[in-house]
Amino acid sequence: MAKVKLFLQALIVILILLAGVAFLYRNPALISVDFFAYRLSDVPLGVALLLSFVIGGLIGVLVRLPGGIWQTSQLKRKERKLDKTEHELALLKNESAKAS
Repeated sequence: MAKVKLFLQALIVILILLAGVAFLYRNPALISVDFFAYRLSDVPLGVALLLSFVIGGLIGVLVRLPGGIWQTSQLKRKERKLDKTEHELALLKNESAKAS
């Protein structure tokens, strides 16, 4: 099942890359990009848009990263607590069985 999931993810990435390349070829118009004090002139429209999407995706990942780290630490803490509780339960069951 993991191989199928990996294959599907790779296929989706390849399709997105192909769509991006097709988008680049279909939008060759040159534009000027002005971002506050930074200015790019004569940049193809497709490149500017794809770069914007990539930067936006990276910002999204960076914004989500602290929450993901926090969730992972919470999950590990709860798993340790569950293991401890299961161990205590097993001990109590053994004591109960011996006392009977």
